[in-house]
Amino acid sequence: MTPKEAEQLFTQVLKEFGVLLDFKIINSRESAQFRWGIVLLPSFYLKKPANILKQLLRHEVGHRVIFPGKPDWEKLTMIIAARKGVTDTENFANVVADLFVDYELLRKYGQEFYERVIDAAKNYRGKDPRLWFMLSVYQLIAEDLGLKTPNYMESAKRFSINPELVISKAKKTLEILKSNATLEGKIEQLAELLKDLFHAMFRKSFDDKLRAHGKLPNLSKLGPVIPAPEFMVQNDRRNPVRDPQWLSPVSYTHLRAHETSLHLVCRLLLE
Repeated sequence: MTPKEAEQLFTQVLKEFGVLLDFKIINSRESAQFRWGIVLLPSFYLKKPANILKQLLRHEVGHRVIFPGKPDWEKLTMIIAARKGVTDTENFANVVADLFVDYELLRKYGQEFYERVIDAAKNYRGKDPRLWFMLSVYQLIAEDLGLKTPNYMESAKRFSINPELVISKAKKTLEILKSNATLEGKIEQLAELLKDLFHAMFRKSFDDKLRAHGKLPNLSKLGPVIPAPEFMVQNDRRNPVRDPQWLSPVSYTHLRAHETSLHLVCRLLLE
């Protein structure tokens, strides 16, 4: 695919979502990225089949439309995660964003979109439990939607550290994604569930070499910035949790609660 063809494909995706974003093809060995207002596509992706590249672009644009959509949601996710004991809040926020986006897009585009996941994961044999957790969640979503999927959970048993825990967390994650909880509530539940997987000591514990060229990246190398939400539509009704008038005071409340906890700890230590 030529750069011009990739730009045309990106324009088609923007029309599907009804948003405007800039697009730039760059020389980089890292994965494609959504930054606020722009999607950055490393040039090696041009070697991908058009259908796979289209799903990748849908995923990146999904970060603008589905989650985070607005920068404040990234901040709120990290604040909630820190309060729940997550120490690697950047990777946690990245993973949560991908789960929310891909869950909605899999429901919308089905097998067509799932081929992107299959393509990205086909050669992964690392031990990182976080990546096997992600793939296990994708398998469960696919099975729930009646899509054809590799048996990632079986592979997790062969390659992952503590695979039973990984699979158990994946099953609970799908329950959370499908629940009627508010978006904030889902983030809180995921933070509580996954805090032991997203600990700072894990950041450089697995897969030292970055798996570029469209493969699964080392989570520790993922960019920490997820610029991020517009309103998410659920059952044809706008989710009031995404109301900007709601977001600012809630962010402040979480931040103040976190600061208060720190002050109490400091007082106890001094006493």
